[in-house]
Amino acid sequence: MRPCVCAHGVMMHHCVQLMARCLRVWTLLCGGVFAATVITTVINVTAFSLNKLTRLFGVGIPALPGYEDFVSLSIGTAALMCLPYCQWCRGYVVAVLLPQRYIDRYAPILDTLAYALTVCIALLLTYFVVLGAIETYHDAVIAPVLGWAIWPFYIPSAVSLLLWSLVATIQMIGVDTRTLAVL
Repeated sequence: MRPCVCAHGVMMHHCVQLMARCLRVWTLLCGGVFAATVITTVINVTAFSLNKLTRLFGVGIPALPGYEDFVSLSIGTAALMCLPYCQWCRGYVVAVLLPQRYIDRYAPILDTLAYALTVCIALLLTYFVVLGAIETYHDAVIAPVLGWAIWPFYIPSAVSLLLWSLVATIQMIGVDTRTLAVL
């Protein structure tokens, strides 16, 4: 990692290390949300299968009420929670449209433009997610079966998008995050 100095003369190394720690915790939380979703799905599928089997004997085992509500809320949250880690690892798809001699020459410029575009998109999405959270809060939208308020599930999404934009900003100023282990 090359040492970067911000306008105030403060070394960015500590800031980047703090960002890596935050990203580590956030990614583990993301894994926890995915694990809870998988466990809930396994339980629901098992209950559904047992219900089919036990109905032959006149006994019914209900599936989990509100399963669809939980899965839609958790997957919607966890999917965005993955984005900062993917950006940190530069785990995105690159389409090679230019010959190699142009890529070598213009790669730094193209990278900077891509990072800037990523920052803009992430911040724009954050804006719309916050607006959506405010709207669902004021409309008192709840999950149909579980009765849970929807707006709190927007909060991790907004945080994820902000983290994504911060990671892209760090990369845009020249810090190679691939050399810094997160997990």
